[in-house]
Amino acid sequence: MGKYDIVIDAKSGTTGAGRGAKVEQLFAEVNENFRPYAFDGHRHHPEIDQELRAAGASVATVFIPHLLPLSRGMLSTMYVRVGSAPALDRIFEDAYRDEPFVVLRHGEPPTIREVRGTNRCAIGWRYDRATGYAVIVSALDNLGKGAAGQGVQCMNVVLGVPETMGLDPDISLAELAEAAPDPWGAVLTDHRLTLISATTEISALAESNRDLLDSSYRALQEALGLLSSVPEPSTYTADGATSPATTRRLFDQST
Repeated sequence: MGKYDIVIDAKSGTTGAGRGAKVEQLFAEVNENFRPYAFDGHRHHPEIDQELRAAGASVATVFIPHLLPLSRGMLSTMYVRVGSAPALDRIFEDAYRDEPFVVLRHGEPPTIREVRGTNRCAIGWRYDRATGYAVIVSALDNLGKGAAGQGVQCMNVVLGVPETMGLDPDISLAELAEAAPDPWGAVLTDHRLTLISATTEISALAESNRDLLDSSYRALQEALGLLSSVPEPSTYTADGATSPATTRRLFDQST
């Protein structure tokens, strides 16, 4: 393979290919289809090579993205030629042990479904002895970890608040308020008290409207009962109007 010792085969949902009004991104073109895009060069490819060089890699990469018939999600399979069998478990555990949003799958490849709607990135790997390649598979939500979630996480780091603030559904607002440095702890405490107050008011409002909902339901049932008494088509005259006798009977039933 020469100098191209890293191959990145990436698959993205349609939102990862931009919002432009393009024929190839229409539903009829994407549905039940699978194809590469930006085949002559992707705008993020130079960024990948830049970060690899910053990490000490001296090789270029082959990067080809593909469009999946999904609205969101990104799964990348990366092939890296190595000189000898690497200790992949130790390498990944050392690198991501303290990262709250990285899920290590070891030899089990991740799936797009498990990271959908989250800020997590799931990673699996294996070493192929026959070819000398380390194979790494990663999955993330391109609208979460790949966009908005990553932005919030970076903002949290800059502000000195917990990285997981606003991103981890398993952490309560009270726990965040306790862990966050001032003034963010006080701000979160105020927000938590406001949410508790609002929840209490909503519950009280729902309780007070219960009787109104019950009476509305009974009125609906009565209206459905009246509708069920509408005569069959045979009771209509040739011009589409009901006969006088039928009209009188319906009036008497409704009163």
